Amino acid sequence: MKRSLLLLFLVGLPMAKADEPFPPTPNPPGRFAELKLRSPFVLPTFIEQQVAVQTDWTSDFRIVSVLQLGEESVVIAKKVSTDERISIRSKENNLGIRLVSVQLSPDPHNVSAAITKGGEQGTITYDDSILSQVPRSAAPNNPAVIAE
Repeated sequence: MKRSLLLLFLVGLPMAKADEPFPPTPNPPGRFAELKLRSPFVLPTFIEQQVAVQTDWTSDFRIVSVLQLGEESVVIAKKVSTDERISIRSKENNLGIRLVSVQLSPDPHNVSAAITKGGEQGTITYDDSILSQVPRSAAPNNPAVIAE
């Protein structure tokens, strides 16, 4: 009798938690960050890396294109981690990112955009892999000029 009750209990136990996803979802990355930073057993290099990661939120964004629509500048940026392209204007977008200013230059290596998200400001630039496809001294071909 005791064995059959034990067997019934053990078989029914997994069914009681059937509403939880399998495999379980991982904890969000920042859940224990504060606890790790206050721990006396954590190495100082870990703390420096965590602070650097938290403050440099713009490192995940690269400029793809800069447009001037009338008075307004629009920056098309690529989120490196997801390869998603987003539009950044002077008004907040759906990610809460807003364009503060754009520094234009004839050389795309010197173009930068200042963006802000939730009070934190940062600067983004063109992706070097995109710029490496275009030579620095690319002169446009003019088909109207005939060389003699």
